[in-house]
Amino acid sequence: MVAGRRAGRDRADVDGPRPRQDRRVDARGTQDDPAEPASTRPHPEVGAHPAVGRPVDPLGGGALVPGPRRGRSPAEKALALASSWLARFGVITRGGVTADGTPGGFAAAYRLLAELEQAGKVLRGYLVEGLGGAQFSTQDVIADVRAHADSPDQGRWPSGATDPVPVVLAALDPANPYGSVLAWPEHDSARPSRAAGAIVVLADGVLLAHLTRGGRVLTVFGEDREETAALVVSALRSAVAEGRMRRLRIEEVDGERVGSSGLEATMLAAGARLTPKGVTIEAPHA
Repeated sequence: MVAGRRAGRDRADVDGPRPRQDRRVDARGTQDDPAEPASTRPHPEVGAHPAVGRPVDPLGGGALVPGPRRGRSPAEKALALASSWLARFGVITRGGVTADGTPGGFAAAYRLLAELEQAGKVLRGYLVEGLGGAQFSTQDVIADVRAHADSPDQGRWPSGATDPVPVVLAALDPANPYGSVLAWPEHDSARPSRAAGAIVVLADGVLLAHLTRGGRVLTVFGEDREETAALVVSALRSAVAEGRMRRLRIEEVDGERVGSSGLEATMLAAGARLTPKGVTIEAPHA
């Protein structure tokens, strides 16, 4: 129903948490050392839901986490866990549950979801192409996904967009499907991960780049590296200007020093500033 390649875009647009413009990402540095991370933990706003107050339970139980954690029965804990998956992912898949570090893995989650299906709380279906038949969601989400009819990819961007707006997210953000629901794209020199402090740049659901914690190592995906690098630098500068992250210094690109990567000139033309160790990404000057 929904093409696998477009899954990330559809999930972020249809059933996953929407990335907020004021949400901070984690590749942050100090003013004296722009690439040095300011904290070993993700910023508390990263991955936060935009709604005010306690999130609503997608399974219809009111608050997502009913009452205090102490004293809850096993059934209440299981229901709260399933509700958290639905609130985060919209469509529950093996990859999402596995990346979430659920005790017992997907086998335990499947038993819980099968029981909820029998109780009429969730539906099982082949909702996202390429992710197997063990997918679960609510009737409302499934109807919403069906309202977005799929179509053949048009050129580089799946939706046919000519000028998509890149989005900067924390790698751990549920709105980033790569490394959980979707596999990371193949790359000759890098092994990206959903590590704390790492960030990703997406456009139209397509992964453009991954930066390690602190921003020192940049991995560029796709065939047109120069166009992608320019989009990434532009998106990062906008994130810095909006206060979502501090300036950062990129020292390596695709396993090579910036000066040897073949992308230095492109990054400088897009607004990066040359430094002795690489390039610095900072807010545009007025």
